[in-house]
Amino acid sequence: MKSIFIINSIAGKKSGCKTAALIEKVAKEEKLDYKLIFTDHPGHAKELAKSYSNSSDCEIYAVGGDGTIFVVLKGFDKNTPLGIIPSGSGNDFFRYFANNSSLEDIIRETIKAEPHYVDYGIANGQRFLNTTSFGMDAKINLDASSYIRKTILNKSQAYLYSIFRNVINLKPIKVKITADDKTFTDEYFICAIMNGKYYGNGVKAAPNALIDDAYLDVILFKKASRFKTYQMLIKYLRGKHTEKDGFIFFKAKKLLIEADKELPCQSDGENYYTKRIEVNIVSSDLKIKTVKGA
Repeated sequence: MKSIFIINSIAGKKSGCKTAALIEKVAKEEKLDYKLIFTDHPGHAKELAKSYSNSSDCEIYAVGGDGTIFVVLKGFDKNTPLGIIPSGSGNDFFRYFANNSSLEDIIRETIKAEPHYVDYGIANGQRFLNTTSFGMDAKINLDASSYIRKTILNKSQAYLYSIFRNVINLKPIKVKITADDKTFTDEYFICAIMNGKYYGNGVKAAPNALIDDAYLDVILFKKASRFKTYQMLIKYLRGKHTEKDGFIFFKAKKLLIEADKELPCQSDGENYYTKRIEVNIVSSDLKIKTVKGA
């Protein structure tokens, strides 16, 4: 079987090169028939996934963060095994597996792992593996991406600045959410629709999420007084938020989110605006390879 490693060279050249060297080392030791390919333009990972995953004698490895997985899934034949090797800045989907092994051991375990089926989501026709969300968190991500492109701020500085500005200028969004047989119409700061547990570079938004239970976990952060909102936000960022704090938690298979104006949204880190989001779970339909303890 041919092993194709799609390595994101845009997310971080240093981490990508270090990971590539380790992949080569392990691949040679395991006597793999392999190929390492660095992406060289936006959307290249999608093109590569589409080109190679249509073979019955091939497995694809997404080497990067959540954004790399998201782009690979756009062109991916879901009948092909997909290996997840963390080499991005966030790696929030990978955090689900809570593995503290060295990167070399993670690569080795992933290569030797048997594929197993997991769920994935679809948001407005696009697959996502970890999360789709709208509201303040999506706006923070959107603004930070803009600051990285247009200013001298590095990624960490851009996100801190974006968090500061968006928290100071809190703006809830009024939406109607239809989730299976439930309907919510209210003002929210955040709606996180989770397949994995973590997003936003380590925020444990959905502690009870499972990637093979055929459900999406939904977390709603309702509008409250400014003082209470700050308290809630601190708990949320620490992963300590509960229903007692005013958060709403539930599981759903299908959601429709409708608004009067365009919403800031994100799916696995890809930003966009829309007035209407249709989200649904696709159960046990993607074969992934990852570390032990999955």
